[in-house]
Amino acid sequence: MKALFLFLCFLFLFTISAAEEDAAVRDTDGDHLMAGNKYYIVPTLRGSGGGLLLSDYNSEGCEITVAQSGDKRNRGIPWSFHPADPAQTHINISESLNIKSVYPVACTGSIVWRIGSADSASEGQLIQLAGSLGDPSCWPYTTTWFKIEKGKYQNSYKFVYNPEDICPEATEDSNLSIGVGSGARTLVLPFNSRSRAFDFGIFKVRGSDRAYVQ
Repeated sequence: MKALFLFLCFLFLFTISAAEEDAAVRDTDGDHLMAGNKYYIVPTLRGSGGGLLLSDYNSEGCEITVAQSGDKRNRGIPWSFHPADPAQTHINISESLNIKSVYPVACTGSIVWRIGSADSASEGQLIQLAGSLGDPSCWPYTTTWFKIEKGKYQNSYKFVYNPEDICPEATEDSNLSIGVGSGARTLVLPFNSRSRAFDFGIFKVRGSDRAYVQ
């Protein structure tokens, strides 16, 4: 009986551990993402462009619009992830979070992602630096919260706008995609919810790293 009890305890702990491992968002080294650390966001498919950076598209010369580099060698700029609970140290799948640029932008007071203006050429609402960090509550603050979910490919992820854990009245559930029609490869919340998601991997930013890779 004692052996059975110990076995059941072990099985219970193993199940909890496996669930926690499955919920973890991991970088390309296999490490659990840390809140506030610097990362590049790079497409999973080779040859499909470079990483996420900032563009002045549709923003009067101010680089506040999130877009994808057209150069596959360019990893983009560093970003950081911030859970709704400021005490949480790691990033998990299906939990709302803020995403912000690591570097300040001179022409704007915000460096946090927010769902911005609609753009017909991009076929969606632009993702722009116009949000505020924290404040997990309903409208208008739900537009600054995004989730990371598992992507289509092995070890890939995608961004989703579905902040029902922040605001139960928020029922939208859409993948973020790349609006290629604009010519600027903008990251958008698409008008068509069936648009192809932007699948990506997450690379640590190291002191010796260069944005461009050979």
